[in-house]
Amino acid sequence: MSARAAFEGDLLAGVPDDCRLVEAVGAPDDASADVEAFGGVVVSGLDAGVDRGPLVAVDAGDGSGTTVVAAVLFDGDTAVWVVEPEAGPAVSSANRAAATVSSFPLETVDTAGEDPVASAMALATDCSEAAAAPFRPVEPEPAPSMRPDLLVLAPDPVAPGDTVAMRFPEETGRGVAFQLDQQIGDEWSTRYWLTSDGNGGRPFSVPVYTEGYGVPDVGVGGPGPDRVVLPDDAAPGSYRICTANAGDEFCAPLEISGGD
Repeated sequence: MSARAAFEGDLLAGVPDDCRLVEAVGAPDDASADVEAFGGVVVSGLDAGVDRGPLVAVDAGDGSGTTVVAAVLFDGDTAVWVVEPEAGPAVSSANRAAATVSSFPLETVDTAGEDPVASAMALATDCSEAAAAPFRPVEPEPAPSMRPDLLVLAPDPVAPGDTVAMRFPEETGRGVAFQLDQQIGDEWSTRYWLTSDGNGGRPFSVPVYTEGYGVPDVGVGGPGPDRVVLPDDAAPGSYRICTANAGDEFCAPLEISGGD
């Protein structure tokens, strides 16, 4: 999701009152004109297309009107700028992350110092993390990998309705949830959810996206075998059985024949 998308709610809920938004992303309707203009000064020098969170500002509190502005960069660190209002205003990049994505000159702030600007920089950085949270791109879940060294299926091939014994040579941890994926060309499509008897229950299968389906969140160890039952209506073809709640998911290939 773009950092400029509209967001309903308080982006700075739970953070100190010293932090404030300085652009219209999720800002309240009564945001003052000077606050919005303040953010506009920084935005005007940002590279187009920077994937970031909203701009958050903290006053340095040293009587000069100096303000620190920060924004999380979703593909890097948090960028921080220092704005001196008496100079027009003048904006400088307080760290290299800011200089990389903006046209403002780099004037590095010593974050180890105890001056008001360094303190405001630390607070603005923390608050920008909170403001950016709703806009962070969702990381895609890694695709399960084919690992016949971790999962061995027998028998193979099998017929619809057969029971498959799953052995784990490395005694890899898993749950009782598995999935049956069918190979379609070069792609895999999940067709069924499988529940094993690894926790002492009855193995069964349901079509993918069956409403109300759920399994206990339990851990299973040892070499197995854990057993799953294939659906009676599985079409013949190339499949794989994959773990579905093992952390790093892994699979083994399986051929389903036409049955009797």
